Amino acid sequence: MQAAPAVTGRLRRLDWLHLGHARYHAQRACHCQANRHTLCPMNGIPSLIGPNTIDFEVAFLYYVCKSGHMDNSRAIDAFSALSQSTRLETFRLLVRHEPEGLPAGEIARLLGVPHNTMSTHLGVLSRAGLVVSRRHSRSVIYRANLERIRETVSFLVRDCCAGHPGLCEPLLQELRPCYPTEEGDPFMISVIYHNPDCGTSRNTLAMMRQSGEKPHVIEYLKTPPSREKLVELLSAMDMTPRELLRRKGTPFDELGLDNPELSDGQLVDAMLSHPILINRPIVATEKGTRLCRPSETVLSLLPHPVAEFTKEDGEIVRFGGTAS
Repeated sequence: MQAAPAVTGRLRRLDWLHLGHARYHAQRACHCQANRHTLCPMNGIPSLIGPNTIDFEVAFLYYVCKSGHMDNSRAIDAFSALSQSTRLETFRLLVRHEPEGLPAGEIARLLGVPHNTMSTHLGVLSRAGLVVSRRHSRSVIYRANLERIRETVSFLVRDCCAGHPGLCEPLLQELRPCYPTEEGDPFMISVIYHNPDCGTSRNTLAMMRQSGEKPHVIEYLKTPPSREKLVELLSAMDMTPRELLRRKGTPFDELGLDNPELSDGQLVDAMLSHPILINRPIVATEKGTRLCRPSETVLSLLPHPVAEFTKEDGEIVRFGGTAS
């Protein structure tokens, strides 16, 4: 089997032993799926790849999400990028200007750094994943990638205090309001990928809030997930890309996405190019990650779900009981 283009060219300073291990399992998973083997060294990858497609990149990203083998290299990248004073000042400046960000020229002016030097520093921060950019008219706007810092801080304290979590509770309390986090993260808060124009999504968010949650709300049409994040969400929900696709009110038919020959990678690319294709809402809490359709699905993910909720259309939902 000829593997699809590997992700390795986009990753820096990886632990090559771990990378080789990840690639081996991803390729083995693709091979097992292609030959319809029932056993596979990476549990779960065949269901992600799908019965008629082989996508090495999606399988590889799935393995990395599950294994955590990238933690060391990603943390080293972040620390290395921030170990230079101008880059550290640049990142802290961008944090203070979240979520609007700053043009590259304004960053250079505020820090008193020549434009070409600042361009080099921003390139280092971008490659480390610490900043993201977008073009606005003639300017390039840079923003701090707070999720990347959350990931790095979480990596540092994940196994803290030798089984005595109370010792680091002050640190967790200080950071918890600032960072949207992932399932299993010590800073875990609830997250909803939300479309405010969708009634199901609005009901889901309202149920969360009435249950005492203060979720981090990501309007994914404005802030789409990265490819890695989307694959991570798919693996957490144990869903294939095709299962997450939304058809109604989207360019699904126009793009010919009902074609069974399309690979998972192609379907993921379509969702990234047209975020409206991502079905909603997706909710992640400390109890799991799910596509919450119908909206009351979210109640099983909440630590203290509301006993009764009235939807926008008047339907009453009783958790653990019957709806009326």
